[in-house]
Amino acid sequence: RNDPSWRTQGIERVRHDLQVGLKWQDYLQEAHMVLTLQTPQTFGESAILAAALETATLSYRMTPSNNNHQKKSNLPSSRIGLNSYYYGSLSGESPFGTASSLSLSEYLSNLQPSPGLSVLELDAMIPQAKALAGSTARPLSSHLLEGTSLERDHRMREQPRQAGVHRPRDILPGSWMLNASSSPPSNQGLLTSLSPDRVGDRSKHTHFALSGALRYENHQPWKTDHRAPPSSSSSSSSDKYVDCLLQGMGIRYRPESSLAVHLDQGLSTLTRSGGPAGSYWKHVWKNLPAPDGPVLSVVGNTTRFYTQACHMGEGVKHVLKPMGSSKGYLNRDVINGILPEVDDCHNVLSSLYNVRDRYEPPRGSGLVDDEDEAFYE
Repeated sequence: RNDPSWRTQGIERVRHDLQVGLKWQDYLQEAHMVLTLQTPQTFGESAILAAALETATLSYRMTPSNNNHQKKSNLPSSRIGLNSYYYGSLSGESPFGTASSLSLSEYLSNLQPSPGLSVLELDAMIPQAKALAGSTARPLSSHLLEGTSLERDHRMREQPRQAGVHRPRDILPGSWMLNASSSPPSNQGLLTSLSPDRVGDRSKHTHFALSGALRYENHQPWKTDHRAPPSSSSSSSSDKYVDCLLQGMGIRYRPESSLAVHLDQGLSTLTRSGGPAGSYWKHVWKNLPAPDGPVLSVVGNTTRFYTQACHMGEGVKHVLKPMGSSKGYLNRDVINGILPEVDDCHNVLSSLYNVRDRYEPPRGSGLVDDEDEAFYE
């Protein structure tokens, strides 16, 4: 029989829970920011995570946006937007603040509006053949436009007989940011969390900062639905994508700071030269349209981390119970030098409590159990 005994299981559980706490204590003390990610289980999941991370970091890796320079050097067009018109941040004729480029420091500053808020999460649009391919699928622009001022302006230009066939006009933008697996069909959520313990309704949480990035080379007309594209506008496709991303993040979720970027280049174009990179993406996605389709990533600094922080704190607290079943395992490992002193373990628990309290969801959201006073003992 190869199953470990109950004693071995108890020892491993004590060591695991404390090691997780010690690891997070080091992260919170030494790292400027921490991005939590689930460990990929397959080669395809690793590729999806790599594509999501590559897109999420575009804002500080792109060549500074300059239309004349881009045309001469055949670089893809791009756009970076900061905050949105919702917060009164304007830049020339754009309805949002803009920047030609960002440094890594500026990027991280946008994601950390207040000291102590140092834990990030990653969500991405996972390629699915049924969702992204086929003539009956809604175009990405339709999801992003829903509820925005761009869609509203288009409706105001419609003929009266056409306006009545559309959905109600009080829909808030940003439904695309909801979880694709748990949102009802009417919400049309597109994102899947690549970070652990990020479940439930995103709209009930506090969003301190959000950064949306879209890598998409789309030469098709913008559409609000399958029937007709909106009237032509002088604004570029990148401007529209960035405006929709900022409105979707800002109006519904109200982050203290928001950032959006669009790069008019798909993965297939990026790896068109062939070689290992090109064959890699082609092999991973096979019949899925991801290399030619959009890669949409959202990095967030939100109270969705609260659940993970609670789980880690509960694990360490269970180990440190004075009369708990783990006490003997802990004392033996402390004496043998495998685990740190008990006082140091209590410091670990205090660190986890502190970060948990910073990321506590708003009261009344139903996300905090009002009867877990035992957790504070």
